[in-house]
Amino acid sequence: MVTRKSQQLKAKLEKLEKDLEKIKSQKAQLAEKEKDLLKQQKATDAEYILALMAESNRTREEFEQFAQVKAANAENGGDAHVPTH
Repeated sequence: MVTRKSQQLKAKLEKLEKDLEKIKSQKAQLAEKEKDLLKQQKATDAEYILALMAESNRTREEFEQFAQVKAANAENGGDAHVPTH
């Protein structure tokens, strides 16, 4: 015979399982939304950089030179030079 207490606990368990499924579904939706937002952010960042470049009136060669200098600095440990004694 099923007691009143066990019926209450069964109902509580079913509710918790339903709530857990709902949370899992929301988690998946949020992960997908995060992925989409990151993609949009990356695309907007690229557009922003292109707009800055277009507004700067610099030549392609100037940008290439800038990129080469930055890459060389990164290979040498960054922008700052630390003298060794």
